[in-house]
Amino acid sequence: MLSAGKVFEKKLLGECPLKIGGFMYFVDSIKLIITATRRLQLKEDRYTEFVKEFINVLSKKLSCNNKNIEFFSALETPLDNYHGVDGFFVFWKNSKKNICRFATIDVSLRQKVSFRANFLVTDRDIIEKKAIEIANYLKKNKKGRCRNFLII
Repeated sequence: MLSAGKVFEKKLLGECPLKIGGFMYFVDSIKLIITATRRLQLKEDRYTEFVKEFINVLSKKLSCNNKNIEFFSALETPLDNYHGVDGFFVFWKNSKKNICRFATIDVSLRQKVSFRANFLVTDRDIIEKKAIEIANYLKKNKKGRCRNFLII
């Protein structure tokens, strides 16, 4: 039986199509989830209403098209189990979608004192506030202030 927290995570973020156990390094997990999600899920049914709303707010805060932002659920993957990340937003810096910045999130029913993701999301009512925080994080300058920069 799933815990209330796991049910909450799946309802907000949706399931990751990748079912793999065992340890993987952080960046390897990110790349594998992106590749697997693109191969295994249809674009139109990929996002939950919560994620769609979050992407809409993020795109406004980043002054970009929704197509520049993607979300990937990491539930029940090594990224979740070993690195404490339930999902991540990707902000693509170019049209080829090979250079991006990303922000990781941990979804919880309760406030946590410590967490390993970039952001903790605890309540649906805070989408606007969290989206502003994540947008500011993704917009940071190229001098390394946003440590999550990836070339795929």
